[in-house]
Amino acid sequence: MNDIVASQKERESAINRADADKASRIKGAEADAEVSRLHGEGIALQRQAIIGGLRKSVEDFSTATHTDTRAVMSLMVMSQHTDMVKESIKEARGVSLLLSATPTSATNLEKDIRDALLGGHPAHQLQAPTLSSLSTAEPSDRKGGKKNK
Repeated sequence: MNDIVASQKERESAINRADADKASRIKGAEADAEVSRLHGEGIALQRQAIIGGLRKSVEDFSTATHTDTRAVMSLMVMSQHTDMVKESIKEARGVSLLLSATPTSATNLEKDIRDALLGGHPAHQLQAPTLSSLSTAEPSDRKGGKKNK
């Protein structure tokens, strides 16, 4: 009789341990999901801040120099490209990286990025989004999806 009671108690104990392990794993998965969600929100806020700062910089530079915003953006892309080439050379550490360092490569890169964002259509067929539309667009608009109204 004692063996039967002991085996029932051991079975109940095993079930309780399994339930506790299950609850622990569920809480861990929920915590991981929350971390991922918060990380995503942080990245989204960071990107919004970058776009806002970029928009202000372009508007300020355009106003100060009476230059077209597209020309300012081209200048910024070229500057970014030059900085990237400089940093790549500085941090090469024996790795060969073949990059074009000509001014036209930045222009070509800008065109390629614009074409890619516009769904593969050449830039002259579609109008590129403006900085103000990027910062105020809904998330589905930024990904190229259609917003349901």
